[in-house]
Amino acid sequence: MLTTDSYMIAWVIYALATVGALIVLNLWLRNSLGGVGRFTLLLMLAAMALTPAHPDTHVETWAPAIFVTGFDLLTHGPEAAMRALRPILMMVALTLVVGLVLTLLRRMTRRD
Repeated sequence: MLTTDSYMIAWVIYALATVGALIVLNLWLRNSLGGVGRFTLLLMLAAMALTPAHPDTHVETWAPAIFVTGFDLLTHGPEAAMRALRPILMMVALTLVVGLVLTLLRRMTRRD
């Protein structure tokens, strides 16, 4: 049985693994993408990986929405997967807006 402590430890380990993977990806993409583009891409990937969702309507715990979407898509079809896909799409849209704002701010400060 999953206890509260093991549940929290699992989320911390998952978050640390995600951050570690994003750091490695940042180092790998350093020469091929600009700063704002790389930051926006990494922010989008972090949003996709760390957005939580309920695995089922009767379950009170959370799981990474990307995994819930994949499992629901494979087992219950696209309609069930949309429940977990909506938060992912909202977070990705938010990160695109943040990336656009950062790009505009960077261009405005370079002209001065």
